[in-house]
Amino acid sequence: VSFGTQPRAVAGRERLCLLAPGTTADSQAASVVPLLRACMDRSLAARWTAYDDELRRLELGRGVGGGSWSFGAFYLVKESLALALASAGLFDDALRQYRELEVCLQAS
Repeated sequence: VSFGTQPRAVAGRERLCLLAPGTTADSQAASVVPLLRACMDRSLAARWTAYDDELRRLELGRGVGGGSWSFGAFYLVKESLALALASAGLFDDALRQYRELEVCLQAS
């Protein structure tokens, strides 16, 4: 397969996986599964970083007067992060997010 130009490697990430005809399903899976896992890991890490950044921004607004604090917005972001963690099987981390949310609610 020719795409006209060589694909550029991005920080060691492979963008293509060649599945040649005549190869066994086991060898195909052995080449695809690690690539999919790496893609999922990068995607989850980027999403969790975005949640953390948004939570930091909202928490900074909490300390500032003038009514810029919104518990509803904070709750939605914190709940979304907890659900993402739980869906990834990180139940202890998700539970920690819910406990932090409970403490924040009691302090409000």
